[in-house]
Amino acid sequence: MDFYSSDEFIQVLADTYYPEDKKTVEFVRADDRVLRLLVINDRRVIMVSTYLDYLVPISSCSVDVCTRSVRYVERVVLGTVSKGDWFSDPKEGFTPSPYIDWTLFPTFEAYREFITSQNKRLLGDYARRRRRLSENFGELSFRVHDEGDDVLPLAREWKMKQLVRTGEQNYFDDEKNLMFLEELLRRDLLTCSTLRAGRRLLAVWVGFVHEKKWSGWVFTYDPDANLKKYSLGHQLLHSMIEHSFAEGHREFDFSIGGEDYKWVYSTHARLLGAVGRPELSVRLNTRIRSVLRKTVNKSSALRRLENVVRRRPDKA
Repeated sequence: MDFYSSDEFIQVLADTYYPEDKKTVEFVRADDRVLRLLVINDRRVIMVSTYLDYLVPISSCSVDVCTRSVRYVERVVLGTVSKGDWFSDPKEGFTPSPYIDWTLFPTFEAYREFITSQNKRLLGDYARRRRRLSENFGELSFRVHDEGDDVLPLAREWKMKQLVRTGEQNYFDDEKNLMFLEELLRRDLLTCSTLRAGRRLLAVWVGFVHEKKWSGWVFTYDPDANLKKYSLGHQLLHSMIEHSFAEGHREFDFSIGGEDYKWVYSTHARLLGAVGRPELSVRLNTRIRSVLRKTVNKSSALRRLENVVRRRPDKA
């Protein structure tokens, strides 16, 4: 079962955001698909939350087992495509969620050859930057799960600065979003991967490993201008990806969004799309967002305006 449908994720979601409410976990029908979701006070079905990136239909269940139904769900996995197919035939109306399918590669060297076939200079370039980073700032160390007290506070600080700088919605304004990560950590469900130079923290990936799939939510790095040329995020990713293969994972998941860095490493993408028909207010919101994307220059001020428009009242 996917992590977002699991008892572990749903329990932390319930305890963090709805501590005083009555909570049940139910099979919910959306058209001809079955989703396993949190229900609050026997009426509110939770389909959107900060860390609920997408919903995976329960293929082993018939709609006959569902206790209730919903008219509309925004981000449901409706299929997969190869990276090549995504770029040769973009899927209108879908959001990609890129990932690496490790079953395609018998060795890690075979994966390196796959990357090199698309960009011959990429791996050599990052290796040179890594050597210079170590020479100038100290010996580098990768930690799969770093229990240092500085990890979550610095990850939050750096991410907040990035979100404000780029005009994205600053989800850490809500203290519950940090509490959610802290509760996952307390229950040994969170993986905080880091790259350090000596004791200095350089980059952080905050996520989880579930049923041999490594995924995450917060990916950030030290914004010091003196470190920019070393590509700290890529340096951490290189270590994580190699470790993921060595651990026998079936997948490395970059999760929702088609940022350029994800396509550098991925082999496939999940297709995230809507199921059902939204309420009028949601349809208008979607239309406004679409117009904004097509007609405005993506300055920080305008991105902040767009975030105000796209905020949803049912967000946890």
